[in-house]
Amino acid sequence: MQKFGRIPISSIVPDPQQPRKLFASGEIAAFAEDIKKHGVHVPVIGFLDGHTFVLIDGERRLRAALIAGLADMPAIMLTERPSKAQLRVLQNSLDAHREQLTPMERSNLLAEIQRETGWSVGELVEQLSMKQSEVSKLLAYQRLAQDIQDMLQAGTIRTDQAYLISQTSDFAEQLQLLKSSEGLSRDQFRTKVKGNGQTKTKAKRATFMLPGGMNIIVSGGESTLEQAIDGLTAVLKELRRGLSQGLDIVTAQRVLKDKAKGGRDEPHHSS
Repeated sequence: MQKFGRIPISSIVPDPQQPRKLFASGEIAAFAEDIKKHGVHVPVIGFLDGHTFVLIDGERRLRAALIAGLADMPAIMLTERPSKAQLRVLQNSLDAHREQLTPMERSNLLAEIQRETGWSVGELVEQLSMKQSEVSKLLAYQRLAQDIQDMLQAGTIRTDQAYLISQTSDFAEQLQLLKSSEGLSRDQFRTKVKGNGQTKTKAKRATFMLPGGMNIIVSGGESTLEQAIDGLTAVLKELRRGLSQGLDIVTAQRVLKDKAKGGRDEPHHSS
């Protein structure tokens, strides 16, 4: 027999026979931030032992809820203590039925959230309590050719392969990289992609976020990082020259615009 309800956190104790012993403090802290914003949606499971609720499943949620300052949380309450064998069977069953999103599904979910809200990567990190590196990698999968996205969804390609391949914008080149990765270890493939024969990743627009809220935007024709650095160096040189001449920021921008006229195929830089 079992019933569903809310249980005071003060009455919950972890199961001493919990098979999971390691809990990453950083992940728990991030989970707590998410709980503060969105609450606990998946109930913990346990049994009543007098006035105490002993957890069978959900210690990670309990730890995060404690940090978040919750007073109670949803719970499925068994009316009696299961035997040790029954407990292990139930814990195994719970784990088997807990199906997580695939990396590609998480990528699609983040992209959908971004489309609906207009949030930047930084805002996604803050609002979803995720690491910036994780958000950036997941969104990078959106740049993959559809065939490679399908393989990532099916689990027939490693996430590290997918991320490295996503750094190349041309779909045909992505598929060629994938083909050439057959039989290579992670390190061998990383070396191949990042080596001298690497296809240079290009972008039509890149935003470089700086402390204090300033953004440096590089847009125009497709540019590699090296080309962006060269262009920004040239802009910096011109701006310093303008500063020495007493120009203000608006005038300096107009002077650079006038100098850029003439049909030169170079990226346009602004801040």
